[in-house]
Amino acid sequence: MPPGTPIDGRFDAEVEWLRRCHARGATIATACSGALLLAESGLLDGNEATTHWAYCDTIRARYPKVKLHPQRALVVSGDGQRLVMAGGGTFVARPRPVPDRARGRRRSGDADGTSET
Repeated sequence: MPPGTPIDGRFDAEVEWLRRCHARGATIATACSGALLLAESGLLDGNEATTHWAYCDTIRARYPKVKLHPQRALVVSGDGQRLVMAGGGTFVARPRPVPDRARGRRRSGDADGTSET
């Protein structure tokens, strides 16, 4: 979706689906503009997040409860560290956080899950 595109009401079904999945314990991973849907769902309220730089102004203006870190390429956040966000092409360059979480690691990196990303 191009930066600045209004999303009001355009993705209500998807936003509700994300809420339901998260409530059931799913880990949700997004890249680029996908953080907008997480923010719209309220799942990012009070949590750290990142996105492609072109969407930072929109997130800051529209979702002030989100703790945005545009300088970080990857953020793992939320209750149980179940929200994974990447800016730009991070998942292409470093696709490990979701498989690491599936193996029980809290963060991508060392086998014991202690390294920061």
